[in-house]
Amino acid sequence: MAKFRLCCLMLLAFIGCFTVTTLAESRPHIVGGESFGWRVPNHDSFYQEWAASRNITVGDELVFIYSDTHNVIEVSKEDFEACTTEHPIEGKYKGPSTFVELTIPGNHYYICDFQQSCLKGMKLNITVMKKRYLHESLTDGDAESYPSRWIRILGTVCACLIIVVTFALVG
Repeated sequence: MAKFRLCCLMLLAFIGCFTVTTLAESRPHIVGGESFGWRVPNHDSFYQEWAASRNITVGDELVFIYSDTHNVIEVSKEDFEACTTEHPIEGKYKGPSTFVELTIPGNHYYICDFQQSCLKGMKLNITVMKKRYLHESLTDGDAESYPSRWIRILGTVCACLIIVVTFALVG
Protein backbone atom coordinates (compact mmCIF):
# COMPACT_ATOMS: atom_id res chain seq x y z
CA MET A 1 0.00 0.00 0.00
CA ALA A 2 2.88 2.37 0.78
CA LYS A 3 4.36 1.79 -2.67
CA PHE A 4 0.98 2.58 -4.26
CA ARG A 5 0.76 5.89 -2.36
CA LEU A 6 4.31 6.71 -3.36
CA CYS A 7 3.48 5.98 -7.01
CA CYS A 8 0.42 8.23 -6.83
CA LEU A 9 2.47 11.01 -5.23
CA MET A 10 5.17 10.70 -7.87
CA LEU A 11 2.57 10.73 -10.63
CA LEU A 12 1.04 13.94 -9.26
CA ALA A 13 4.48 15.56 -9.02
CA PHE A 14 5.23 14.47 -12.58
CA ILE A 15 1.97 15.99 -13.86
CA GLY A 16 2.74 19.16 -11.89
CA CYS A 17 6.14 19.52 -13.56
CA PHE A 18 4.60 19.25 -17.01
CA THR A 19 1.88 21.73 -16.06
CA VAL A 20 4.54 24.24 -14.98
CA THR A 21 6.47 23.78 -18.22
CA THR A 22 3.30 24.26 -20.28
CA LEU A 23 2.23 27.37 -18.38
CA ALA A 24 5.69 28.86 -18.70
CA GLU A 25 5.46 28.77 -22.48
CA SER A 26 2.48 31.10 -22.94
CA ARG A 27 2.74 34.80 -22.31
CA PRO A 28 0.15 37.56 -22.08
CA HIS A 29 0.70 40.69 -24.17
CA ILE A 30 -1.24 43.74 -23.02
CA VAL A 31 -2.06 45.50 -26.28
CA GLY A 32 -0.70 49.06 -26.22
CA GLY A 33 1.08 48.44 -22.92
CA GLU A 34 -0.24 48.60 -19.37
CA SER A 35 -0.31 52.39 -19.20
CA PHE A 36 -2.08 52.98 -22.55
CA GLY A 37 -4.16 49.93 -23.41
CA TRP A 38 -6.63 49.73 -26.31
CA ARG A 39 -7.88 53.24 -27.13
CA VAL A 40 -7.56 55.84 -29.86
CA PRO A 41 -3.81 56.56 -30.13
CA ASN A 42 -2.09 59.90 -30.66
CA HIS A 43 -0.68 58.72 -34.01
CA ASP A 44 -1.79 56.13 -36.57
CA SER A 45 1.24 53.87 -36.26
CA PHE A 46 1.14 53.49 -32.46
CA TYR A 47 -0.18 49.90 -32.39
CA GLN A 48 2.05 48.79 -35.27
CA GLU A 49 5.08 50.11 -33.42
CA TRP A 50 3.91 48.31 -30.29
CA ALA A 51 3.47 45.03 -32.22
CA ALA A 52 6.87 45.36 -33.91
CA SER A 53 8.58 45.27 -30.51
CA ARG A 54 6.92 41.97 -29.52
CA ASN A 55 7.87 38.35 -30.17
CA ILE A 56 4.43 36.72 -30.21
CA THR A 57 4.06 32.95 -30.60
CA VAL A 58 1.25 30.41 -30.77
CA GLY A 59 -0.10 29.89 -27.26
CA ASP A 60 0.44 33.50 -26.22
CA GLU A 61 -2.50 35.71 -25.35
CA LEU A 62 -3.43 39.21 -26.43
CA VAL A 63 -5.02 41.22 -23.63
CA PHE A 64 -7.11 44.17 -24.78
CA ILE A 65 -7.98 46.55 -21.94
CA TYR A 66 -10.45 49.27 -22.91
CA SER A 67 -13.49 51.29 -21.90
CA ASP A 68 -17.06 50.20 -22.58
CA THR A 69 -17.21 52.62 -25.50
CA HIS A 70 -14.73 50.56 -27.53
CA ASN A 71 -14.59 46.98 -28.80
CA VAL A 72 -12.30 44.46 -30.50
CA ILE A 73 -13.06 42.62 -33.73
CA GLU A 74 -10.74 40.24 -35.58
CA VAL A 75 -11.10 40.93 -39.31
CA SER A 76 -9.56 39.97 -42.64
CA LYS A 77 -6.61 41.88 -44.10
CA GLU A 78 -8.94 43.60 -46.57
CA ASP A 79 -11.33 44.72 -43.82
CA PHE A 80 -8.35 45.83 -41.73
CA GLU A 81 -7.02 48.04 -44.52
CA ALA A 82 -10.49 49.48 -45.25
CA CYS A 83 -11.47 49.74 -41.54
CA THR A 84 -14.69 47.80 -42.11
CA THR A 85 -16.26 44.80 -40.41
CA GLU A 86 -18.00 43.24 -43.39
CA HIS A 87 -16.23 39.89 -42.99
CA PRO A 88 -15.29 39.48 -39.31
CA ILE A 89 -13.20 36.44 -38.42
CA GLU A 90 -14.21 36.56 -34.77
CA GLY A 91 -17.24 38.22 -33.23
CA LYS A 92 -17.28 41.59 -31.59
CA TYR A 93 -15.74 41.58 -28.13
CA LYS A 94 -16.90 44.23 -25.68
CA GLY A 95 -15.05 45.69 -22.68
CA PRO A 96 -13.72 46.30 -20.24
CA SER A 97 -11.19 43.66 -21.29
CA THR A 98 -10.80 40.87 -23.82
CA PHE A 99 -8.38 37.94 -23.77
CA VAL A 100 -7.58 36.43 -27.16
CA GLU A 101 -5.64 33.15 -27.17
CA LEU A 102 -3.46 32.92 -30.26
CA THR A 103 -3.74 29.38 -31.61
CA ILE A 104 -2.86 29.85 -35.29
CA PRO A 105 0.45 31.20 -36.68
CA GLY A 106 0.38 33.98 -39.25
CA ASN A 107 -1.00 37.49 -39.50
CA HIS A 108 -3.97 38.52 -37.37
CA TYR A 109 -5.87 41.78 -37.75
CA TYR A 110 -7.87 43.54 -35.02
CA ILE A 111 -9.85 46.77 -35.17
CA CYS A 112 -12.31 48.84 -33.15
CA ASP A 113 -15.39 49.88 -35.13
CA PHE A 114 -16.76 52.37 -32.60
CA GLN A 115 -17.22 55.89 -34.06
CA GLN A 116 -14.51 55.47 -36.68
CA SER A 117 -11.85 54.64 -34.08
CA CYS A 118 -10.15 52.37 -36.63
CA LEU A 119 -9.71 55.29 -39.03
CA LYS A 120 -8.03 57.17 -36.16
CA GLY A 121 -5.44 54.39 -35.72
CA MET A 122 -7.19 51.97 -33.37
CA LYS A 123 -6.16 48.87 -35.31
CA LEU A 124 -3.56 46.18 -34.79
CA ASN A 125 -1.82 43.82 -37.21
CA ILE A 126 0.30 41.18 -35.48
CA THR A 127 2.32 38.26 -36.76
CA VAL A 128 2.04 35.13 -34.64
CA MET A 129 5.06 32.83 -34.94
CA LYS A 130 5.04 29.05 -34.50
CA LYS A 131 5.72 27.84 -30.98
CA ARG A 132 9.39 27.32 -30.14
CA TYR A 133 10.56 24.09 -28.58
CA LEU A 134 13.61 23.36 -26.46
CA HIS A 135 15.39 21.49 -29.23
CA GLU A 136 15.27 24.56 -31.50
CA SER A 137 18.19 26.92 -31.16
CA LEU A 138 17.67 30.45 -29.92
CA THR A 139 19.67 33.44 -31.07
CA ASP A 140 21.28 35.64 -28.43
CA GLY A 141 18.50 38.22 -28.78
CA ASP A 142 15.78 35.59 -28.43
CA ALA A 143 17.38 34.10 -25.32
CA GLU A 144 16.81 37.35 -23.42
CA SER A 145 13.17 37.50 -24.49
CA TYR A 146 12.56 33.93 -23.32
CA PRO A 147 13.12 33.93 -19.56
CA SER A 148 10.70 31.00 -19.30
CA ARG A 149 13.19 28.84 -21.24
CA TRP A 150 15.00 28.00 -18.00
CA ILE A 151 11.73 27.12 -16.29
CA ARG A 152 10.96 24.66 -19.09
CA ILE A 153 14.43 23.12 -18.83
CA LEU A 154 14.14 22.82 -15.04
CA GLY A 155 10.67 21.29 -15.37
CA THR A 156 11.89 18.72 -17.88
CA VAL A 157 14.87 17.75 -15.69
CA CYS A 158 12.55 17.51 -12.67
CA ALA A 159 10.13 15.26 -14.59
CA CYS A 160 12.97 12.95 -15.66
CA LEU A 161 14.25 12.68 -12.09
CA ILE A 162 10.77 11.84 -10.82
CA ILE A 163 10.44 9.04 -13.36
CA VAL A 164 13.83 7.58 -12.40
CA VAL A 165 13.09 7.79 -8.65
CA THR A 166 9.62 6.28 -9.11
CA PHE A 167 10.94 3.28 -11.01
CA ALA A 168 13.78 2.82 -8.52
CA LEU A 169 11.44 2.82 -5.50
CA VAL A 170 8.66 0.74 -7.05
CA GLY A 171 10.85 -1.77 -8.85
